[in-house]
Amino acid sequence: MEMDKAVELLFNDSSKNFSDLKSRQWTVTNLSVVAIMALAALTHGDHGISLSPKAAIGFMILIVAGHGVVFDKCNKNLDVFRKRLVSLVDERLPKESKVLFADGGGSKSVVVDEGRVTTILYVAPLLTFLCGLVVVLFHQ
Repeated sequence: MEMDKAVELLFNDSSKNFSDLKSRQWTVTNLSVVAIMALAALTHGDHGISLSPKAAIGFMILIVAGHGVVFDKCNKNLDVFRKRLVSLVDERLPKESKVLFADGGGSKSVVVDEGRVTTILYVAPLLTFLCGLVVVLFHQ
């Protein structure tokens, strides 16, 4: 296999993996938020199932912890693919293609800055947990 084809395959594979990992972060955040809200709701009302506040809080803590573990693992893997993408652009793409990255800050712009989005994804279940605690403990 020629080097250009190998670089193209690595770039495409890294980009796909990066996209998959971000999708997992969104999915774990959405599922965590919905599960916490559902547990809080099950402690009140006539839903056919009634959950004790202690059990609901315990499950909500497990959900937040699980979210943290999955989110952290995704972040570590994303760092690997960020470095790989930047390295491929720096070291393997032809000089003519580097013009594509000139306006965005060079080869590091091959991956976007997602700091605020990542922060929101990480914090959303924590805020939902706090709101869930209020509902479980103080709602009559």
